[in-house]
Amino acid sequence: MNEIVEPNARTLIAIDQVRDGYALTRRSTRKRFFEPSVFHMGSEVLADEEFNILDKFLRTQHASLVDHLEKNKSNINEVQVSAYHWIQIHTTVEADHFDAAFARR
Repeated sequence: MNEIVEPNARTLIAIDQVRDGYALTRRSTRKRFFEPSVFHMGSEVLADEEFNILDKFLRTQHASLVDHLEKNKSNINEVQVSAYHWIQIHTTVEADHFDAAFARR
């Protein structure tokens, strides 16, 4: 199992770039104070697309797994949700989150 989940070199580079984007690898300065927030907003734009790609892949290549996960429920905060719920809601919620960040109040 360790060989399957062990991140490869490209994944480790991406992890470092994300850490840098969120300013986890450097001290934040007044000049660069908002950069992590802007980076996060950018990730919201891409995340729903990534989850849609994952959802489409799972539904076409592993339909029986998706069916099993959708039929099996878990209790989260006293609400029954399918085991596939996390992937399913993230096909839209990230774009909604991005839109909400720019909604006029």
